[in-house]
Amino acid sequence: MSLALETSNPDQHALSTRLVHAGLALSISTQLATSLMMQGPTDTSAGDAIFQLHRYSGFAAIAFALLFWMNLTFRRRGTAPSALFPWFSRERRRAFITDVGNHLRCLLHGRLPTYEEAGPLASAVHGLGLLLMTAMAVSGGVY
Repeated sequence: MSLALETSNPDQHALSTRLVHAGLALSISTQLATSLMMQGPTDTSAGDAIFQLHRYSGFAAIAFALLFWMNLTFRRRGTAPSALFPWFSRERRRAFITDVGNHLRCLLHGRLPTYEEAGPLASAVHGLGLLLMTAMAVSGGVY
């Protein structure tokens, strides 16, 4: 049994996971794109239309982040939460360190490591991205 992926069919993710992931991707992409062009609020105005789009897509990002965490907590198939956050398991940390070492050795020899769909490094980076996205959505929502 693989440490990172605990599914009956590794190529298939639940519809709820796909929908929430798509919502997150769309809302965060909108956030990033609008942040480059918007004119924020001033003492006399509430900001331009692009700022308002940025603001509402931020609220959507918070909602999708909450749904993603709920989905991650309650789903029965897909990447295990412990694979996304290997820092709390000695076995998972060891697999992560081994995978990082393998990637570095391969890169030093001028090649890429063998593709592993549920590799410990990829899963851990995905988990860090989830934490970063959540922190950004929550901090923007509080602001």
